[in-house]
Amino acid sequence: MDRLELVGLIEAQKSKLSPQARELWDEFDTLIYPPDADRKKLFTRQEHDVIHRIGKLPRSDKRVLNPLRELRMGLYESDQAESRGELGEPHRVDSVLRAAQFKDRDVGGETDWHMTLEQALDQAVVRLKEDDSLT
Repeated sequence: MDRLELVGLIEAQKSKLSPQARELWDEFDTLIYPPDADRKKLFTRQEHDVIHRIGKLPRSDKRVLNPLRELRMGLYESDQAESRGELGEPHRVDSVLRAAQFKDRDVGGETDWHMTLEQALDQAVVRLKEDDSLT
């Protein structure tokens, strides 16, 4: 899983959000993943406000936000690791697998634990790309 593939998955998830949810996501993303790596506070009042407003979104948007958050965390962790000279790919792979698990839970799918990592990753990518708007 390279960085460009992960960014593509993030963009695909963002495209599933309503305009209101997309606006809140962009605000949340900016607050949670600031450009400075020396973030000291866990949550500011502004972040709590955004989280509260996200909690009021329709279920269809909330189902997209959990996988999206996992993917975005993976991108952030990957970038941080690579900036320290470490491998970023393990963070990207983990985030895709976690995002697919969130989606499976939210739409009633099941995870098959009897496959190789490569198979699991391929299957996770397919599940994340699926349109679940009717479920």
